[in-house]
Amino acid sequence: MKSVAIITGTLNPYIKNSGSRIENVKTPYGSVKLCWSDDFLVLPRHGMEKNIPPHMIEHRANITALAEMGVERIVAFYSVGSLKRSLGPGEILMVDDYINLGEIPTFFNKEIRHITPSLQSAFRDEIISLIANIGIPHRGQGIYIRTRGPRLETRAEISMLSQFGDVVGMTMCGEATLAREKEIEFCPICFIDNYCNGVVDEEISFEKIRNQANRNRQIAARIIKEIFK
Repeated sequence: MKSVAIITGTLNPYIKNSGSRIENVKTPYGSVKLCWSDDFLVLPRHGMEKNIPPHMIEHRANITALAEMGVERIVAFYSVGSLKRSLGPGEILMVDDYINLGEIPTFFNKEIRHITPSLQSAFRDEIISLIANIGIPHRGQGIYIRTRGPRLETRAEISMLSQFGDVVGMTMCGEATLAREKEIEFCPICFIDNYCNGVVDEEISFEKIRNQANRNRQIAARIIKEIFK
């Protein structure tokens, strides 16, 4: 497989492991710390200390750092909320398109260039087949809607968004767009941690979200192990 990097958020099972080493990469958009764990490269989007909130992530620096390291393919993991009762916590969704409701980052601020964003690729098909081959249940298509954060969405916002998408998150769209601009193949894997505000008749429990994220972290580790075996 071509040079592949992993982008993780709250699902990261590798940071500060005994087998990891940290590399600092300087870019025009800021310095980025990458983690070499065994033989593969991990970029923690929230930083090594997990203290960068989603709306403050410098996606241009992150994607530039990976490009400078020679990365040709990215597998990115996301924790998301579900907009549908039929799509519950614990499920994996391989989204195939997205809607960005916030500022769209770009490398083309000083030149007229356009890309056509897309998540569908032979690489995505490879990862879906890999996940299926190791027996991990998943859904093969869906729409990701990005909101800016850091707050969660209101019930009225979720009611509106549910007409157009399947899950909500705060980070994927910028990474997908910038990877496309750098001509890096990109495959997102979304782990559903909770129902969004108002989808079911119960308050959002951050303890339940945390517990589900811990279970998802183990599944993410299985997928990563299979990619790099």
